[in-house]
Amino acid sequence: VELLEQSAVASAAKLKFFRLAFGSAGGFGDKIPASEILSAINGIVGDRPINLHWMVAADAVPKPAAKVLLNLALIMNDALVRGGELSIGFEQQDDGMVEIVLHCEADRILLDKEIEAILAEGEGAGETSSRTITAVLVQALAVQHGGQVMLAREAANSLIIGAVLRP
Repeated sequence: VELLEQSAVASAAKLKFFRLAFGSAGGFGDKIPASEILSAINGIVGDRPINLHWMVAADAVPKPAAKVLLNLALIMNDALVRGGELSIGFEQQDDGMVEIVLHCEADRILLDKEIEAILAEGEGAGETSSRTITAVLVQALAVQHGGQVMLAREAANSLIIGAVLRP
């Protein structure tokens, strides 16, 4: 019974994450509470050995930026195959532009080459598939909102993905 309960809680957390990242969850407003986004990210990280550093001071995040942030978090979560450090930052500028930065550090970071190409070069850089759809969605949202996605590898154990957009 305890195992079923744990499984149900994990499934509910993942469902919440995917509804926010890909669906129309978050209500009818144009922003999603930052605490709800953090809760969703914690749901996919679960019991994995990932130290999450949440550097979001805003109370709420515009929906397009929230979707970009959530999808980048999913990409980074998958890349941290053995766990590590994941820092997530968000800031809205006075001119309305939004900056999102995710930085991970780990002994081993495995980012799929097609996902990396799509994030670094744009939607046409790789094949759209169930494996790459998160990167395609991030690029599409950034372009649709007058922004761009950037990717940098400082070292073999460090990866930074950022996005700027005007939601």
